[in-house]
Amino acid sequence: MKDGYESEDSYSHEVDLDSPGALTTNPVLYLDILHEFWTTAMVRTVMNDNSVSLVVTCTIGGQQIEFNMQDVNTALGLPTANLVEVPTKDELTNFMDFINYGGRINLASLNRTNLRNEWSFVFDSIVRAFTYMKTGYDNISSMVQKLVFSIAHNRHLIVGLLILEELTTRLTMP
Repeated sequence: MKDGYESEDSYSHEVDLDSPGALTTNPVLYLDILHEFWTTAMVRTVMNDNSVSLVVTCTIGGQQIEFNMQDVNTALGLPTANLVEVPTKDELTNFMDFINYGGRINLASLNRTNLRNEWSFVFDSIVRAFTYMKTGYDNISSMVQKLVFSIAHNRHLIVGLLILEELTTRLTMP
């Protein structure tokens, strides 16, 4: 039982949260809760004091749940203050030009094979660490571009926003 939810379909096992890599090593999975999330989740845009934020709403166990980028950062133990906005398309394009991307710079279809070896290694490491992929490691997603840019420029991004943007993309896919 987890937070009052129990199902024969749930898959779970213990995880030591104090061990390094606890978020990726043997995580506890509750498939029925994941299924409820993916079948009920919706993302909406909310205006707050001249800023726009994303809010996810879903229903799990009959309870409506909402969370935003601050909630995601808090849940992951990441900073919630003194963060900068994600880089603009112009900043990303200039960055790819600066690192001598070897092809036409189209942010929607960047490929790691067009990078110099040192940058190829950095992008590959981020792709493998932050995305769930079995193939296609050469493709450079928008989220990975933003993460590498932030590392290279020592900018503390709103990771919760990146995650919600990715979630929005996945929820609106056919």
